[in-house]
Amino acid sequence: MGRLFSSQKDDRQKTEIVMSITPHLIRNIQRKNPAAETFWSGTESSLRTRPVYLSTVTADAAMPKAMNGPMIPAGPMAATPTDTSGLALSWKGPKSVKAGEVITLELGLDTRHQLRATPLQLAYNSAAFEVVAVEAGDYYARGAKPQFSQMIDKASGRISVGVGSTEGKSATGAGTLVKLQLRALSGVSEGEVSLIGMTPVGSQQAIPAPVVPLTLQMAIE
Repeated sequence: MGRLFSSQKDDRQKTEIVMSITPHLIRNIQRKNPAAETFWSGTESSLRTRPVYLSTVTADAAMPKAMNGPMIPAGPMAATPTDTSGLALSWKGPKSVKAGEVITLELGLDTRHQLRATPLQLAYNSAAFEVVAVEAGDYYARGAKPQFSQMIDKASGRISVGVGSTEGKSATGAGTLVKLQLRALSGVSEGEVSLIGMTPVGSQQAIPAPVVPLTLQMAIE
């Protein structure tokens, strides 16, 4: 009965060693003085040879408001003692929207700096809005198609946007960085969209990040 429940296969394989490496320990590594091995280099987007210090920010400015909390006025970001970026940011959009309606929001920028890219992090109330589309604005589209990427995390209500110029070109002045198309949902009376992070990349010099969050709050009818 064994032959009914068994099988046999003959196979011949040949393996050859193509290359063999045998390392030999010659001597231990002679460590240098710690001061000669490490140095301050800034951040990924802002290389420099001095330490990175955190700006003093008030608790209200450092912590994003709750999605149903008090409204932060939308408009050009007011200059504060901790905002030395020289980047004037503003939201453009309606103050109220009807449930089921699709609206377009624009995040504008006005600066004298020469910029190559401005990665962004946005937050929205996922219980109040559904993201329909995320598109690049006209800020880096002058004479060439801008580099653009976006990733939406619906569960956490976060949008990561990468937008910048192409072929090493730079942009300055006023324009729209990104456009959002949102559909208002029923069941809530208001919702928010916030800029919670921005890393400006300058073409000639390091540029400090602006003070965030910058929030637009809308009533939902």
